[in-house]
Amino acid sequence: MVEGTVIQAPPWTLLAADILLIGLAALLVFKSPAPLKTWEMGVCVSAVVVGALLACLAVLTGKRL
Repeated sequence: MVEGTVIQAPPWTLLAADILLIGLAALLVFKSPAPLKTWEMGVCVSAVVVGALLACLAVLTGKRL
């Protein structure tokens, strides 16, 4: 590998990761038999925030035609 080469992930992989993280949050919320505990809420919020950042990254770094 040549030094200075940048490896970029295709934008669709970042969007797929976003969908998986949103799915994780939805699964936690809808499968919880009782109100969410604090750590479960934290996991859901974190998953949504990371998913949103990945989606923004995919859009901003996408190649323009």
